[in-house]
Amino acid sequence: MTEAEILALLRARYTTHNGNGPRWALAVHVRDRAGFDATRTLDAVAMDTWPSSGLALHGFEIKTSRGDWRRELANPAKSAAFTRFLDYFWIVAPWGVVRGDEKPQSWGVLEVRGSRLVQVVRASRLQPEPVDRSFLACLLRAATARPPPSSAAQLGS
Repeated sequence: MTEAEILALLRARYTTHNGNGPRWALAVHVRDRAGFDATRTLDAVAMDTWPSSGLALHGFEIKTSRGDWRRELANPAKSAAFTRFLDYFWIVAPWGVVRGDEKPQSWGVLEVRGSRLVQVVRASRLQPEPVDRSFLACLLRAATARPPPSSAAQLGS
């Protein structure tokens, strides 16, 4: 399974529309800082836009292989660049990539099962610091970028 296919599943999950408008705002490939000093990219960030749900920011890191996952675990600075601003942090991967309790305790796991994402481990609420303007600029830039054509049709959605 490719990152693009998993991003299509995230888009499907986090584009709920109800009576008062979209519940989620999803930004893909979000940089850690605006400008040339950016060093990291998070695969996706979704904001729950409903005050009744806490207006939470969820970060998603996609892992498509065991090797990719092991590299993530070996480099905690990558996720730390983002988790400081997030309410929840999730690993999104096909079945078998994330095993047992090898992830940090607060991280959640969304697993690809067929053409949908299943919550395997619930993410714990983090204690984020206020979002700074540089990260906000990255979120807005990513949220307003034109997404590539959806591959959801290829997944049978």
